[in-house]
Amino acid sequence: MSSFPPHYIHQILPILIFIVLLQYYHSTSISASRTLLDINPKGDDQNCTTDFVRQSCNNTTYPDLCYSTLSIYANRIQNNPKELACAALNATVSEAQVASRVIKAKGRQAKGNNTTTKGKRGAYAMKDCMELLKDAFDELKMSVEEMERASPEASDFRFRVNNVQTWVSAALTDDDTCTDGLEQGEKNTEDYKRIRDEVVKVAHLTSVALALINNYAATVNL
Repeated sequence: MSSFPPHYIHQILPILIFIVLLQYYHSTSISASRTLLDINPKGDDQNCTTDFVRQSCNNTTYPDLCYSTLSIYANRIQNNPKELACAALNATVSEAQVASRVIKAKGRQAKGNNTTTKGKRGAYAMKDCMELLKDAFDELKMSVEEMERASPEASDFRFRVNNVQTWVSAALTDDDTCTDGLEQGEKNTEDYKRIRDEVVKVAHLTSVALALINNYAATVNL
């Protein structure tokens, strides 16, 4: 059996190495492409899920706020009205936490600036508002837990949904009472505007959540 001359081997070796590396790169690229296709949802599916969120939000009082808040959860929500209602509740709980922190921080500052009658009333209003938001937060948290336990197959479904509707309605009343109370303070300050904006957003999200809960309850036939 004949063997290749040494000088010939040195000539073809770089070519063989290049061919092997090229095949490896090609196979790796295909594998990576398949992985990306598996991870990334199809554009049509994404559009379908966001369309469901959009259509559902159009049935609320604040459709733009509803959609901007909940569309980021579209992949998890899919076309499930219960998932949509739960997402709205959780988003409202998170916003209530933000508002509470803002009011708490501004309330400390207000204690040192309450020399005027309006200033004193504003400080008391913020204190009352903090308590009202705490109540609203507790009611919303209970609603999240009750909503998760509310199964259409269970005999207590209507009872649990009614609990959620009652608690979210109470939270909305707390939000509105808080907003009304803030009107007693200095309304032209930056602190007032910031606090009011936060509380109003909580109230609007609470309204959205309640509407989506009512819509979900209406889709379940027992």
